[in-house]
Amino acid sequence: MIMNTRSFYKLCLLACLAFLATVLTLQRCGVGLWEVGSVSERIPLTVMKETGFLTLEAHIEGRAIRMAVDTAANLTSFDIGLIEELQLPPAENPVTIFRHDGADVPVQAHVKSFKVGNFSYHGDFCFVDLSRPNMGIECAGDTPIEGLLGADILAKWNAVIDYKDLSLVIRKR
Repeated sequence: MIMNTRSFYKLCLLACLAFLATVLTLQRCGVGLWEVGSVSERIPLTVMKETGFLTLEAHIEGRAIRMAVDTAANLTSFDIGLIEELQLPPAENPVTIFRHDGADVPVQAHVKSFKVGNFSYHGDFCFVDLSRPNMGIECAGDTPIEGLLGADILAKWNAVIDYKDLSLVIRKR
C-alpha cells in the first residue's frame, strides 16, 4: 500500500493525539508517564536545609538510619560504627574496593536486612568512616547521616528521583 504524504501526516497526528490523551488521563489520575504499570513504592525524601542533600529513612538490621541519596557513589555504604553496634559478621565474599582517591576500603560486613520502604536487600556492604562528612554536615546545621544510598542499589531497584514530588520512586523490574 502506498501512502501519500498528506495521509501519512494525518496518521501521525492521530497517533500523537491518542498518546497525548492517554498521558493527560494518566496525569489526572496522579500517574506520571514513566510510572505506567511499574510503580511499586514512593519513598519520601527530605532536603537537608543547609546542605541540600536528599535524605531518606532506611533500616539496617531493624534499626532506623538516615541515609543520603548519592547517585555519584557507585556503592551503598554505611557508617563504620554500625558494625560494632549491630554486631555484624564479616563479609561473606570480600572484594577489593578503591575509593576515588585510590585508597582501598577494607571494612566490609554482611547485612541480613537492609530496607528502604518495602524493598529489602541482603548481602555484603562497605562500611566507611562518615565522621568527616558528618562534621561538615553538622557545622552547616544539619543532622548527620549514617549511610549513603548509592548507584548499586538505586539501579538494582530501578529507582528514579522525582524532584517534583520529592520522593524516590522504586519500580519493579
